[in-house]
Amino acid sequence: MHSPRVVAAAIVVDVVAIIAFATAGRITHGEIVTPGAVLETAWPFLIGLAAGWFTVLRALDSADVTKLFPAGVAVWAWTMAGGIVLRLLTATAIPWPFILTAAIITAALLLGWRLIARIFIRLRGGHAPSAAA
Repeated sequence: MHSPRVVAAAIVVDVVAIIAFATAGRITHGEIVTPGAVLETAWPFLIGLAAGWFTVLRALDSADVTKLFPAGVAVWAWTMAGGIVLRLLTATAIPWPFILTAAIITAALLLGWRLIARIFIRLRGGHAPSAAA
């Protein structure tokens, strides 16, 4: 299991990724990009992200938070499920292209940094920072 510092850093990177996703979406669609507007877009996905992290920290407590599976996939799946369900509950409709785009972009962001981290860990000698680090 990782040190609390590694877990906290991973959570921050995931939150920043979701904020970047929401910001890019608003820019792409010519919408206002203020902190409040970005949060309005991001909050369903941030709630899903929190559920994903709860799952990783509770149900998968021995999971390496930098691994694509199970940690990365669990965080991504919960982020998408929570984001889409909460948007469905609070919006009139969600077009399929949005769901597909959101799935691809959030996967690239949430899994991409983990892939890069795994490459660096392997280059460093195959060991992720542990609780003893």
